[in-house]
Parts: sequence; C-alpha cells; structure tokens
Amino acid sequence: MKILLVFTFNTSLKIWHEQGILNRELKVYRDLVDNFGYKITLLTYGNKSDINILKEYELEDYFEILPIYSNIIRIIRSRFMKKGIQ
Repeated sequence: MKILLVFTFNTSLKIWHEQGILNRELKVYRDLVDNFGYKITLLTYGNKSDINILKEYELEDYFEILPIYSNIIRIIRSRFMKKGIQ
C-alpha cells in the first residue's frame, strides 16, 4: 500500500527538526513500513534541506520526499513550456 503524507501549509521536515518532534511525528509511519511494507511519500513545504534532514536521520530508506519549494521552479517551468510560453 502507498501513503501520501501531505504536510500542513508551510510545514517542513526542517521545522519538525527545529521543534524536536521529527522522530515522534514519523514513528507511526516508520512502523507501517517496518511491519507492513507500506511505501510512504512525504509532500512537504520544504526545500532541499528536507532531503538533507531525511539523510541526517537515516530515514531515506523509509520515505520518498517531495519538498514543494525545491520542485516548484521545475513544475512551473514545465507547465509554461507545454503551453509554448517562455
């Protein structure tokens, strides 16, 4: 089973890390991966620092991460390029 965890607006792994709640918040999802083999994707309002935090906590094997602010330029560019606007 696949789960998409969408973070609250303007919340990122960096914020959870700074607040000291990252491990607590992700524990239930790590348990789902360990016990049931779920695939978890995190859609955060972060940037590339969220990717680094995931690696720092050695969680890259548990989660795929899509930090919105590191992908927003690519997404916007691809939308405009499809319509022929440059």
